[in-house]
Amino acid sequence: MSKHHIGVQMKVQDGNEKAYLEWLADDAPVLAKVFGRVGIHSKTVLMNGSHIIAHYGADTPTAVGEAFQTPEAVAMLTGRLGALLDPSFAPIFYGEELRWTKAVPGPLQRAAIALDLKPGQEANYLDWVRNRAKAQFNDLWGRFDIGTKEVLVSGSNVISFYEIRDPSRILPSFGEPEAIAAMQSDLGAMLDIAADKPPAFFSEAFHWHD
Repeated sequence: MSKHHIGVQMKVQDGNEKAYLEWLADDAPVLAKVFGRVGIHSKTVLMNGSHIIAHYGADTPTAVGEAFQTPEAVAMLTGRLGALLDPSFAPIFYGEELRWTKAVPGPLQRAAIALDLKPGQEANYLDWVRNRAKAQFNDLWGRFDIGTKEVLVSGSNVISFYEIRDPSRILPSFGEPEAIAAMQSDLGAMLDIAADKPPAFFSEAFHWHD
C-alpha cells in the first residue's frame, strides 16, 4: 500500500490531447519498470481539456522526482512526450496534506478538482486542512460514496482528489449543508472562487497500478 501521494500538474499543447493518451498507452510498460525501481505503486492521469493532473501513490515523497530523473524518463521528456507538452506551463508538484478513506463497495472512478487560494491564505488553509477539514466533512464524504478523498497542496494551488462510485456526485456535494456552512465561514474566506471562475473539474483518462 502506498504511504505517500503526490500530484503533478502539466499541460499538453492544445490539439495534442489524443496523442498524449496514445503515448501513455504505448509507454505504459516502460513506465511500469521505472515505477517499480523507485517505489511508485499507482499512477492516475486526470484531464480537463489540455490540462493534466498526474496522481501517484508511492513509498516515499521523493519517488516521483526520482522517476523523472531516470534515463527512461529523460528520454521521454526529450523525445515524444516532450514534443507534446506545452513548454510555457511549468510542472507543479503537489504534496499530500489530507487523506480520508472509507470502504465503498463496487468499482470506483477517479476525479479531481483544481482550486486556487486567495493571496496570503496559504498558512490558514493548511491549518484548516490538517486540523478541521475531516471533522467538518466526514459525514458528507460518507454519504456520497466517496472511497478516498485527498487534498494535495502546492503553495496557493490545491487539488482535491477523489475515488468515488459516481464522479457526477462530486459537484452536487458542495450544495450540502456542511459544505455551505464551511463556505460561509472559514473555508469560503480562503478559496479564490467566483461565478466567472469555477473550479476546474478533471476526469480520469488513464490508471495504472502494480
